[in-house]
Amino acid sequence: MVKLIERPRDNHHAAIHLDSLSYSTSAGFNLASVALCLVLAGLYAAWW
Repeated sequence: MVKLIERPRDNHHAAIHLDSLSYSTSAGFNLASVALCLVLAGLYAAWW
């Protein structure tokens, strides 16, 4: 909300522009994270 009413500023010379960066994760990372969660859930269920 504050961003909408804030007046635009000039770009600072040392600013890091993040508009062109992608924050998405790869399919391999997503698959590995799901596999890790399943392994951890299996270990939790085995020793509960």
